[in-house]
Amino acid sequence: MNAPPGAPAPAPGPPPGVARTLLEFARTEAHDITEGTVDLTMYEVDPNNTGAATSPAALKTLISDGVKDGAIKVLAMIDDQGLMREFHLPAFAHIRTGELSPYNGRFICNIGDFDPDDGNFYSAEITTANMGLANNSVHCCTADSLHTQAQAHTGAARFFVGPYAAADADVEPVHSRKIFEIPYFLISMCGRAAPDGCVTVLYFWTTLYPVIVAKGPAMVTACKALIDAFRLAATRAAAGDTSSVMDTTAAARPTMIGRDDALKKTRKALFRQILAFRRGRAEARQGDALMAASMDNQTDLLRDQFQFAKNQALETKKNKILKSLGGQEQLDYLLEQCGARRINELPDTVQRMIETTSDTARDTLLNNAAIRVAEALKLATPPVFANGFATRVLTEPWHMARPEMVHSGSVYNLLTQAAPEEQAREMCASAKAADPDRTAARVSVGERKALDEAKLFFATPSGAIVAVRHLLVLSRIVCASPATHPLAVWAKDYHTRLAMGGLDVIMRHPARSGDQSLQGVHFQIALSDHLKLFGTGNKALDDDLIFGEIEEGLHWERVTRTMSTLKAEYKLGDVNQAQRRLAGFDGPTDNTIASRRTADRFGLADGSALGGAGDDVSMMSSPPPFVPARAPPAAGGEAGGGGATGGGTVPAGRRVVHNTAFDGELWSGRCRRPGALGAKGNDLIKAAAAGMVEAIPCSKVDANPLRNMCINFHVRGDCVDGCPYSYDHVPYTRAEYEADGGLVPWMDSPANNFRKLTPDEYTTLGLTPPAPRSRRGGRNRRGGGGRGGRGGGGRGGRSG
Repeated sequence: MNAPPGAPAPAPGPPPGVARTLLEFARTEAHDITEGTVDLTMYEVDPNNTGAATSPAALKTLISDGVKDGAIKVLAMIDDQGLMREFHLPAFAHIRTGELSPYNGRFICNIGDFDPDDGNFYSAEITTANMGLANNSVHCCTADSLHTQAQAHTGAARFFVGPYAAADADVEPVHSRKIFEIPYFLISMCGRAAPDGCVTVLYFWTTLYPVIVAKGPAMVTACKALIDAFRLAATRAAAGDTSSVMDTTAAARPTMIGRDDALKKTRKALFRQILAFRRGRAEARQGDALMAASMDNQTDLLRDQFQFAKNQALETKKNKILKSLGGQEQLDYLLEQCGARRINELPDTVQRMIETTSDTARDTLLNNAAIRVAEALKLATPPVFANGFATRVLTEPWHMARPEMVHSGSVYNLLTQAAPEEQAREMCASAKAADPDRTAARVSVGERKALDEAKLFFATPSGAIVAVRHLLVLSRIVCASPATHPLAVWAKDYHTRLAMGGLDVIMRHPARSGDQSLQGVHFQIALSDHLKLFGTGNKALDDDLIFGEIEEGLHWERVTRTMSTLKAEYKLGDVNQAQRRLAGFDGPTDNTIASRRTADRFGLADGSALGGAGDDVSMMSSPPPFVPARAPPAAGGEAGGGGATGGGTVPAGRRVVHNTAFDGELWSGRCRRPGALGAKGNDLIKAAAAGMVEAIPCSKVDANPLRNMCINFHVRGDCVDGCPYSYDHVPYTRAEYEADGGLVPWMDSPANNFRKLTPDEYTTLGLTPPAPRSRRGGRNRRGGGGRGGRGGGGRGGRSG
């Protein structure tokens, strides 16, 4: 090897073949069993300091295996004087049977080289702490720039550059371990061969770095971890620093081990095995060298055979997994939906399901996991997933392929999750709740046959939460990180909200055309459609899904082909009839329940519920008729607070709740400001959640987890009893409105919070903008009503 310009002359020593130290041994390139191969990538660390790096335990194993295979490895650290301290031949110590040592199984190295006179050496233990990361990333200039600055350095002071800022040209954040490896071709230039017997930061950049560069770009890339360590060692983290983030104290470096005969014997045996000059007298060295070469060749052969077998096994396992899932595309999809980067990051249950080829065995694994999760969540009844469901989770997209393909999908299709026995149990539970005095509530043989043939789970209105409970448990099983995965977090929060009375709020809302007995199925379809948008369109899950529309009197059931397909092809009519029979209703048609129950409760005409066939457009195109509410007196005479929707109409069966302490004088001027006309309280609450306006002030009533104030109740003067924010329907004083964080500062904010949302904002929120006013006042939809003035009288009054 030719020394680069400026390098010191090699230290004098014995000729090749009679080496006494590693420094002398490494001068001969033929002693390198890796044949010049350098790869230090296992030492690299993410410059953003995220911890994405090889673990110390894995590093120790890789280094130890290399040394025991005959590779000459030297690790090093920078001390607090900027000098490099070397640790030679690190490997795990395995003490012979019958001998004792507290260092058995520890990661042991030599401090420095062998003594050139008597061959003695001093051992030390490298701990996990010694292999830790530097505390902070530091912005460093390029390696070539450091080399140029090092050549211009004068004086005895330690070589330093920087500090640098992120905005400076040609700098980047650099991070490293405290410990690093010296490649074989540099070992003979370190230690005693360096000026004053020790490598300095300046010596590295003036002498060793050019040697790396001379070997070509590939070698520079291979030595990145080493170069980064010395970039940090030469750079100040802050102005005035006299040390670098790579500096270590004596206590932070491996320290010498006292006398331990068993350990000494083990280390000597290792050296005799891998180093020819440690095997015997000079006259036997030639034979030892031949033996060592033979052993090295055998080791290489065995290692190549092992690596081939390992690669072959990995390839076989990967092919088996791809065959099990249906190809690489499905594997990539499954990893993305579960929130995992690779197969070994998938949840344990999912991995075991992949390894199992039997549908029955997969279902057993999934249902057993569901029992464990249900117990952890303290759910009274664990879900039972349908036969074949586990295989569909692995091999098919999770969402419903098309509205009429109701049997497709799994995690994102709430119709496919529960088994027939689960549906029968839920039907009986609903019947018992409807009539606690009944002594028997069983599913007949014919009804059970209808359930089996349906192959789908149809939730009753009162039991729709069962579908969400399945999704909650399933999300905890299939998501790689349930505590942070959006699906698992949303499912838990949404289930909690339904369990706290939210389901009753949703189910009180009238269904389209009086189809109230199927409202649980409508609920399943709506949630499945929302989950599909999350899985395929990367749309955020809405915590306020369905809830927010009730206050406005809208119908949340989407008009799709799903419902008509369920009625025509999946026994929905038979299952629905069984549900009504168990609940105590008689009669063969859907008209029966509509005429007996729904008409009185929701203001529907007798017989308006659906019977017969048809698609969803014809079934759901007409909302139930509304009955105009009486116009309440306009408190204060100015604020326009004439009804639950601001002077419009209220659906039949919905009671108007008036604010008895309404302060019209306080709100009148604010409601007339430019842009305020048309502002809708419920839409503004959603806009605040999306960051379009400032956060809605919190209610002074803290018993409910939603916490928002009800803007309609306070600013308009009234609301409806089904409002999700009804907990805030309490009187406030003017002082409470005007206090810091109150409703008045929120409306007066320069952010212009109280305003009508733009069409683009409605699109972003996924909401339908309010229909424009007709010339005769009121609105075509959302509770509009003809000639609705303040308090219900007069022409051209405000309706929103």
